[in-house]
Amino acid sequence: MRESIQVEEDAANEVSAQHRRPIEIKDVSHSIFLKVLEYLYTDSVSDLTLDMALPLLITSERYMLDRLKAFTSDYIRHEINADNVMGVLISSHRHAALDLKEIAFEFICQNLANDEILANLTDLKVEPDLLVEIIRRRSFDPLASMSGPTHQTSPSSPSSTHSNQHRPYNHQSSNASIGPFGRNNEWSGIRR
Repeated sequence: MRESIQVEEDAANEVSAQHRRPIEIKDVSHSIFLKVLEYLYTDSVSDLTLDMALPLLITSERYMLDRLKAFTSDYIRHEINADNVMGVLISSHRHAALDLKEIAFEFICQNLANDEILANLTDLKVEPDLLVEIIRRRSFDPLASMSGPTHQTSPSSPSSTHSNQHRPYNHQSSNASIGPFGRNNEWSGIRR
């Protein structure tokens, strides 16, 4: 009888020891998890940097902390620039931060002439639908078409020497236009 009680106590101690093991949280760094804990206890986050804000946004999405996600998105919104906008766009797209994604799109479309933004468009190879969305927005943006003379009246008119690069693509136009795939070059929809 005494042996059976000892066996039961040993089994209970093993179960208790299993419950005391540390819980391993993967894919979240120690510093980011400390920021999550700080937010949970204080409803704020201090000393936030942009390098921490994107992983914190991802973590807040993963753990469904909507208020932290909104706070982090707001912080990133104020720190966005030509150097980091592509990373912000990709992260916001992957983690359903729709407001932040919209802000990144607007920033890119408004600053598309910036050499740094143009060079960083190659970052969107990993998310080609974002690049397509930039092309779509830029092609059909009425404000973009008003940025300079865009209408060709006739081949011999003085206005025909102006750039036609901001003209919205119109596939029904009978004259030569510049579309998202270049001059007189429509995508056939066939992969080769």
